Amino acid sequence: MAAALVLIGICFPLLLILSCCCKSLQTLLRPLGVIWRLTRPLYTWGRRRGSKALSKGRDLLKENQTNIKENARKFKKGAQKRSKEMRQASLARLARYGIIPALLLFLAHLIIGEPISIISQTENCRVREGTRICTILSSTTLSLLPAGQPTTLLIKDKRGDILGALMLTLKALTLNCNPRTLTYLRSYRISTRSVWRCPSGGSCSGSFCSQVGANTHIPELVEVMDKPGSSGCLESSALWSKGCGFPTASCYFYRWYAIPMTLDVFELFECPTWDFHIKTTLQLTVNDQIVEETVTLHPGLTHHWANISLTPISVTNPPAPVLSTPFLTHGFSVALGDGVPTDLKCQDRPSAAGFGCNISSNTCKDCRPTPDGSITCQCREFDGEAILADPVKTITSNYWPTHFSD
Repeated sequence: MAAALVLIGICFPLLLILSCCCKSLQTLLRPLGVIWRLTRPLYTWGRRRGSKALSKGRDLLKENQTNIKENARKFKKGAQKRSKEMRQASLARLARYGIIPALLLFLAHLIIGEPISIISQTENCRVREGTRICTILSSTTLSLLPAGQPTTLLIKDKRGDILGALMLTLKALTLNCNPRTLTYLRSYRISTRSVWRCPSGGSCSGSFCSQVGANTHIPELVEVMDKPGSSGCLESSALWSKGCGFPTASCYFYRWYAIPMTLDVFELFECPTWDFHIKTTLQLTVNDQIVEETVTLHPGLTHHWANISLTPISVTNPPAPVLSTPFLTHGFSVALGDGVPTDLKCQDRPSAAGFGCNISSNTCKDCRPTPDGSITCQCREFDGEAILADPVKTITSNYWPTHFSD
């Protein structure tokens, strides 16, 4: 009992003190309550607005998620489509590089023992004395294999029974030139003849020296005036030591001219057009009988043989710049004629044989006197034999005169 009284005596003052403190705290916090009642509407409005914004954000996010899913679905679908296209392209490449060679090998085997596909077929029938007689015309297009390799075509009747076989073997494909002569040439070298005259001596009078042209007749050089060449005159100082009476301009008369080196006549020609000649061996086997013939086929022309008509449709050749270059020949061999000097030209073969040719005045340039009293010039000469002997330019003589091997 005493302990209880002691506990009550201790707790009662503490409770009294705590009550006073709470009363004081309530008095102090009363202004805060007033402030809260005044600001509560603002807090409620802000909270409501935040909730609306949050709801709107959630809706927008949900819409974006929907768009993202739709775009992802479209992208996945497009990727699958592109993947399918890539697989198809890969299969196409495999077809080109794998299946096609296999097909070509099959066709190569087919050529040996099976017929080539028929492009067209016509059948004409007539009845005579109760018997029906039909004529079947078949047209087949094929490509000849390289030289030496046979191409076999089986001949079948309407029911598909084999009647025989036709074998074509390409021997050679040649190009025949349709020549057009550009000019005739001769091998020549240039020689120079000159004479010096004092003023008023011989032809050196007045203004004659300055008027001398390529074809001017100079009496002092009459022995070379008939040769193809060009005349000229250079004025020089007169010297008393040479017996000239007047120290005025003297004259150097000269003429350079061509001298033939050989008797060969050269022809420079070109080939505006070329003709293809297809040398082929035909072998027809019917009832264990073999008939063989070697023929030359021409594109666009039909060859008839043993009830068979052969017409080469076309020949395709790769670009060959050499076919458009000129050629040089003397009748026994041929060489490429690009870069051949054509200063000396002959109108025809007889003129070339007699060296009755014309030479360009530009063949020689920079003519000047030398210390020994002669005239020297820088000239361009022509040696046809050297060109035909050049292994780089020479074409094998087996292909002359009209065709060259492709």
